[in-house]
Amino acid sequence: MRKIVMVMAPFVMLACAQATQTSGDESVDVTRTRARDEGNLDVDVLSQRVAYAHSIMRSPDDVWNAMKDVYQRLGFPISRFDPTTRSIAADGFPVRRRLGGQPVSRYVDCGRTVAGPNADTYTVWLRVATTVVPMDSGSVSLKTEVSGSAADPSMGPGGASRVLCTSLGTLEERIATAAREALLGTE
Repeated sequence: MRKIVMVMAPFVMLACAQATQTSGDESVDVTRTRARDEGNLDVDVLSQRVAYAHSIMRSPDDVWNAMKDVYQRLGFPISRFDPTTRSIAADGFPVRRRLGGQPVSRYVDCGRTVAGPNADTYTVWLRVATTVVPMDSGSVSLKTEVSGSAADPSMGPGGASRVLCTSLGTLEERIATAAREALLGTE
């Protein structure tokens, strides 16, 4: 097995810009950072955060009261539960190959190799955060953001750089569906 060592040159940040795009139930924050290395080579670094919103025709209190159970049933270890902001999160929990009986690649894209999607062979650390946002109509917008990173476990602990994972939107939909199902029994 061949190890590849990557040496990073110091960078000087030249500029940073952020833009938010909203399309239907999806909100995308794109950050572009321009940096210059010691050889005066400019590098653009893009990062993007995607949050998906799903409408639920129930009161904010009803939806919020169901969220702890939803996260537990989906197997997310709750790291933050804030009733004041009605936000719940599972930060940086490891997933290997499958999540809730499905391949991890169904939920996030972590790149691919000749062996297939990295999400299905690497260890993936996920961050899932949901906020219950009250709407004027009395219903709720369930806003969920999924992000993560992954590393090849065959490279040993600390032996490989992590790659970023981006959400495909399916885990956010699964959370909204689980919330709706949990609320069916409370009508």
